[in-house]
Amino acid sequence: MSERWKEAEEMVRPLFATIPPDHPDWIHNMYGYAHICFKLSCIEEAEKHCVEMLDRITQTQILSLEDPCTVAIGDLLLSIYHHQEREEEIAAIKAKIPGLSLVRNEDRFDPYAIRKGSYLSPQMSRRASPAKQHKTGPPARHI
Repeated sequence: MSERWKEAEEMVRPLFATIPPDHPDWIHNMYGYAHICFKLSCIEEAEKHCVEMLDRITQTQILSLEDPCTVAIGDLLLSIYHHQEREEEIAAIKAKIPGLSLVRNEDRFDPYAIRKGSYLSPQMSRRASPAKQHKTGPPARHI
């Protein structure tokens, strides 16, 4: 999927209509979408999403600034600023988020994280509902 960014964008975009911003997966999914936007050269949109995520993180403190997810968002924003040669913003984001470095491998994208636990994925909709699945447990003990 790493070279099929337009298809990835079409798959991920509809999730945001159904995942509210206070849902635990919102930030991770938004990071994936921002990364896709960056790869599609939608730099302004990618930057907007990164800033929105970092604002939410700092305002709500749902993640620490040292959290790997926060650092990944900061790294993406750092890549955006580097791409635009915005040296002042590079210095500011490095001062704000510890552990940032300009990531050389910008193709790191975890599609599993978007699918993980999402009842909205196409694979999950094809599976039997939990009520229809046969539940197995330990064998009954008769005394």
